[in-house]
Amino acid sequence: MTDENWFSLAPPRPNAKAGADGRFFFTQMSTPLIVFRMKLEVLVMPKRTVLDPQGVAVRNAVRELGLENVETVRVGKIIEIEFSAEPDEKKLNEICRDLLSNEVIEDYRVVGTTTSFP
Repeated sequence: MTDENWFSLAPPRPNAKAGADGRFFFTQMSTPLIVFRMKLEVLVMPKRTVLDPQGVAVRNAVRELGLENVETVRVGKIIEIEFSAEPDEKKLNEICRDLLSNEVIEDYRVVGTTTSFP
């Protein structure tokens, strides 16, 4: 057993074993653990037809700092959501429309990835 596998302050866990000196080390899990995780990002941006005063302020500040060729800046938000199982698409769109964005002045788009870890 090498020293990098020893953790003197590690709390006892199902896969932790106590060494002769009372320190804990982690052993290989006997059963593989598979974790499903879906991570979605909801991108919320002002509609193109709506004036974006925050974007105008950022554009002007960027020009003041030396990037003269900046035409437009739009400022939005990204909401990151992680799921342990695939969400109901209809319910997710309803939540995005009613809670995460203001559909009168903002558009939203959902993008994401699914990962499984052995």
